[in-house]
Amino acid sequence: MNKVSKAQNLYIVIISIAVLFALPGCRISDDLERLYVRAKIADSGQGARTKSEINTFSNSTIGVFVDDEDGYYSPVTNSIAVVTSGSVTAAPSPDIFINAPAKVYAYYPASSNELVNPTSASTIDVHIEPGMPLEYQTDYLWADPVDVSRTNRTNVPLTFHHALAKVIFTVILTDSYDGSTILNFISLSCPSDPTHLFKSGYGKMSIADGTISNLENEDIFLTFDGRSQTLSKTTEIEIISLVAPTRLADSTSDESPIELFLRTGDNNYVARLPVNHIAEWVGGTTYKYNITLGSEEMTIDGVTATPWIDETDIDIDVSTTTATANCYIIAPDDTLTIPVDIKGNGGNVAGTNIPVTHRAASVGILWQTKLLYQDIDLISLGNFDEGLQTVDIISESGNYYPYGDAISISGNAVIAAYSGPARTGEILWSWHIWVTDYNPNVPSNGTTYGYTNSIGVSYEFMDRNLGATSVEPQNSNTYGLLYQWGRKDPFVNSRYYNAGQDLPVSGAAISKITISPPIDTTIAHPTFFYCPGNGLPYNNNGGLWGGYPDGVKKTIFDPCPAGWRVPSFMKSNTHESPWSGIDAFARSWNYNGYAFSGFGFWPASGARLYSSGNLSDVGSKGEYWSASRYGDGASTFTFNSSSVYLDRNYYRTSGYAVRCVRE
Repeated sequence: MNKVSKAQNLYIVIISIAVLFALPGCRISDDLERLYVRAKIADSGQGARTKSEINTFSNSTIGVFVDDEDGYYSPVTNSIAVVTSGSVTAAPSPDIFINAPAKVYAYYPASSNELVNPTSASTIDVHIEPGMPLEYQTDYLWADPVDVSRTNRTNVPLTFHHALAKVIFTVILTDSYDGSTILNFISLSCPSDPTHLFKSGYGKMSIADGTISNLENEDIFLTFDGRSQTLSKTTEIEIISLVAPTRLADSTSDESPIELFLRTGDNNYVARLPVNHIAEWVGGTTYKYNITLGSEEMTIDGVTATPWIDETDIDIDVSTTTATANCYIIAPDDTLTIPVDIKGNGGNVAGTNIPVTHRAASVGILWQTKLLYQDIDLISLGNFDEGLQTVDIISESGNYYPYGDAISISGNAVIAAYSGPARTGEILWSWHIWVTDYNPNVPSNGTTYGYTNSIGVSYEFMDRNLGATSVEPQNSNTYGLLYQWGRKDPFVNSRYYNAGQDLPVSGAAISKITISPPIDTTIAHPTFFYCPGNGLPYNNNGGLWGGYPDGVKKTIFDPCPAGWRVPSFMKSNTHESPWSGIDAFARSWNYNGYAFSGFGFWPASGARLYSSGNLSDVGSKGEYWSASRYGDGASTFTFNSSSVYLDRNYYRTSGYAVRCVRE
C-alpha cells in the first residue's frame, strides 16, 4: 500500500511541451500545448516543496479536468493521470491541449468513467464509512483550481486538500485503575437533539472545493471500533477515523448535545463531548480528544483542532483501491484479492433499480475451465473476509500428464457472492476471473492495437477476445468467451477450433432457459442462457452496455476488465461503426479467422444461437458485439471467409464474442 504522511501536502506541477495538433472542426492554432502533470509534496505544512520526486504517491490515479473560458477544450469525459513510482511526468489520458486561458481542476482518487461532460460544478462519487478501521477508509482529496494559459503554464502547483475531517480519540488508564482492560468501542450519539446527525454512506464530492453532499445515511449514532485493544496505564490507544464534515453544536457557547459512550471489558462510561471552541468538524482538519479512564470515571480533555497537514505521527493510506469491474485478470500461479460487495464498476444504469452494493455472506466458484484431458483446477478461493468483503483468488499450477512437467494454467472461471452462508441463498453478483499472462495495461505483457475509424474516432483494442488465452490461428483458446448482449456473464465457447462442442468445465457453465426474464432476474442466474426462441431481447433497456444512442459511459453490466469496455458507436447522429474502415486493412483468411495487417488476428469464434443456445458457425464466422443497440437488436462486426460486414444488426439474445477497447 502506498502511504503519505499527514505531515505532507500534495502538489501536482503542470508542465507542457509544444506539439502540432488541430482540433477537429475548429482550427485555432497549429501549436497547441500538451498538458503533463508531476506529483510533488510539501514539507511539514510549511510550504517549502521538496526537490526530489516522491515515490509514496505512486501507482495512483488523479483526475484532471480543464475548463477553458472560450470553450475550445470541451472533453466528453475527464482525463486521468496515473502517477507511477519514479516517473518524471504523468500524461493525462486522453490528452489535454492548452490553446486558451483555462482553469485546471484535480481530485483523488479517480476512475476513468466518473465524469461525463464535466464542468466546474461536477462531482465524484464518495463512500464514507467512519465506523470502519482507518486502513479501509478512503481519503478523498481535491485541489485548488489553478489558472493556466499558453504563456503561463510552467511549474503551476495544484495543492491538494482533504475533503473529510479526521477524528482521533486517545485513551489511557489512570493510576487509580486496577490492572488493564480491553477497549471494545467508542460511540457518539445525540438522542436529546436528533437535529445533530452524523452523515455517512454514498454521496458526492465537488471537484472545485471538496464540498461533501447527498450522503445517504443520517444517524443519531456514530460508532468507532476499538478492535479489542488492550488498555493500560502506560500504553495510550488511538482510535482514528475519517468523518464527513458535520455540526456538533449550534455555537461554541452551547453545551454539547453529543454524548460519548465508551465500553471496555470491565465498565461502561458516558460523558458529554466538550465543545469549547469547536462547534463543528470541518474538512481538512484533525480533531483530537484525550480520554482518561479511572475505575469509576471518565475524563475528556478539551478538544485540540489542528490543520491536517501539521500531523507527523500517523500515516493515512491514499493509494487507490482495487478498480472494480465484472472481469478481473490474474496471471497464472498468482494471487489476487478482489472486493465482493460492489457490483461491476459500481455505477448503475438508468431505468434499473439495482443497488450497486450488497453484503455477501459467502463466496464460491460457479464454474472453471479444465485443462484438456487433465483434472486440474484453474483457481481456488482463499480467505473470504466477511468484514472487509474481500476474497483471495488463487491461480493454481499443475503437472503436465504424462511427463510430470510443472506447467502454468490459463483459462476462465466465474465466482459468485451469495446472500447466505456456505453458498446458500441468492446469488447477489458474479465475476469473471480471466487467468492469463496477457495484461493489456502493461506493454511488456500485452499488445494492443490503436485504430481511428472513418469519422476520426480513435479506439485502442485488445489483441484478443475477452477470455482468450491465445492469439494463434487454429487454436480454440483464441476464441475467448461468448456473451448475450447487455449481460456481464460469459459462456464458454468450443473445445475445438473448427467444431461446435462445449469446452469442458468443472461446475455448471450453461443452462439453456426458454424464457425472457427482466435483467434483475439474470443477475441471480449467471449460468442461464436465455433463448425464448423469438429472438426478441430478454431486456427492454437498451442502455445496459452504455453505447450510443444511450451514451458512451461504461456501465455496471459491462463485461470488460477495469479500464476497458465494449466498443461503442461514438456519435448517435452518424451511427458510425467502431470498425468502419477496417475493410481498408490488408487481410488474409487464416483457417479460422482473419489476420489484419496492423490490427491483429480476429478468430471466427462463432456464436450461440438465440433460438437454442447451441454453438454455431465455430471456425467459419466471426461475430462481435458493439455496445450500441439498434431496434430490437444490436450492431455487430461480422465476417466469414469471403466477406466483412462492419455494421450488422443481430438479435440481442444471441451469444457473440467481445473485443474490449480502452475506456
